[in-house]
Amino acid sequence: MLDWLIVGGGIHGTHLSHHLTRIRGVERDRIRVLDPHPEALASWDACTRNAGMGFLRSPFVHQIDTWADSLMHFSDSAEGLPLKAFIEPFCRPGVPLFRAHSMHVIRKNGLDELRIQGRAVGLSPCPGGFRVETENGAIESRKVLLALSVNEYPLWPAWARALREQ
Repeated sequence: MLDWLIVGGGIHGTHLSHHLTRIRGVERDRIRVLDPHPEALASWDACTRNAGMGFLRSPFVHQIDTWADSLMHFSDSAEGLPLKAFIEPFCRPGVPLFRAHSMHVIRKNGLDELRIQGRAVGLSPCPGGFRVETENGAIESRKVLLALSVNEYPLWPAWARALREQ
């Protein structure tokens, strides 16, 4: 049984996996990120590309690393300098810079190693935690974090619907 299962490997799920392993000290073999895409941030990439987004809506401190100035520091590196682009208000980074920085953080911290490709199709309590059903079998974890994309529509189990309606 895992300690943590994060359902969704986009911006938020990737950041959560990084925070839990780096800041909270969760052992790497005790955490996994379940995502249907073969690569982290695949859905985010498609959405920004389809929308023709050139710059983020959020400031540079909103990124997947655990250090707030990480993206700004990366923008001055040999890898980031050719992509360095920010606009006001709030010093918002360009999409290519943000993506390059994200991939840098993922590579540097081995976050891809935490990923399991698959889609959650069910969630139920089990002794000591939760059982997440996937199309490839079940995964049990003490804690489950849902980091779902706006494109994902959760199927609420009966026990959770009752809690939601309170």
